[in-house]
Amino acid sequence: MYDKKLAYTLKNILEDSPHNYFKIKDIAQAIGLRKHKYKDLIDTLFKLAKDKEINVKDRKYYAIKKKTSKNITGIFDATTLARNKSFAFVKAEPEDIFVSSEDERVHVVNSRSGKVNWIYYSHGRFRSSPCIAEGHVFVGSDDRFLHAINVLSGRASWKFEASAPLRSTPFIHNETVLFGSENGEFFAIDFGGNLKWKFKSKQAITSSPIVKDGMVFFGSHDSSFYALDAKGGWVIWRFRMGKGSVVSPCAADNIVFTGAADGLIYAIDARTAKEIWNFQTDHQVSGSPVIHRDSLYCGTADGMLYCIEYRTGRLRWKFETKGAITSAPIIFDDILYIGSTDHTFYALAV
Repeated sequence: MYDKKLAYTLKNILEDSPHNYFKIKDIAQAIGLRKHKYKDLIDTLFKLAKDKEINVKDRKYYAIKKKTSKNITGIFDATTLARNKSFAFVKAEPEDIFVSSEDERVHVVNSRSGKVNWIYYSHGRFRSSPCIAEGHVFVGSDDRFLHAINVLSGRASWKFEASAPLRSTPFIHNETVLFGSENGEFFAIDFGGNLKWKFKSKQAITSSPIVKDGMVFFGSHDSSFYALDAKGGWVIWRFRMGKGSVVSPCAADNIVFTGAADGLIYAIDARTAKEIWNFQTDHQVSGSPVIHRDSLYCGTADGMLYCIEYRTGRLRWKFETKGAITSAPIIFDDILYIGSTDHTFYALAV
């Protein structure tokens, strides 16, 4: 039910709030609403927010019920953070969300209540997503360290020092942490923080790696896409792109997919480095591709989301947002979820 009187009251409350938001429970108490009327309140809130699109301009993290977007299950207030342009989250376990941010902190938030369990402080901004394995959060920072943080205590077990800022999200494979750095170095370290091997490209590596069939794949700002041996770090092959890449690759059926600043999405044979096809978008590829069934989904800096048949490179459809897409979509129960810099979170049927 959409109640115009209730909507007017909510509008006044939200405008008067110094944080520009209340939790549902707080709003209900403020207007004297009983529990059995919560559904009316939720319906009205989402009518105001435009159904199926959640507009986020307030430095908050929202937990939104999938498919319907009709229930807010929790809100994490991030108004104290220094910036809100480059937050990254990973849901590691059913109860916790791990958030690394540009305020030089890692926050661990209860996924149901929005309550902060602990905060970890570093001496540099976090511009990569955390990775969870073996009871630890692994995340790189602009302070040049890869931080290994105990999931339960929020304290560092160890830190590995590189020679440049780390903005590549780590990848875990066979008890090895793999990641790149801003000076073009790529590292493989064990769970104790000891170096196993490293590789040097000509420019920065902000692309996050993947591993398939014993090979590590990642792109670099030097316009190259690399395949390295996961055990020893030696180069198996290198594929030349038109410009550098910042996105993380994905793979299916012995094909590796990536995108670059030249606006092309590339499909490359993982064994031979032969180009199978490329697809020209209208702007640089800024969002990492994902595969779902027989389609590839990828976003660009002009706000376009592309759906491409991954075996042939044929365009199926495209969807336009009003801001750059800089993240990878998530697909669950045939619904694609994607955020944009237009402050909106979209849910699309695929």
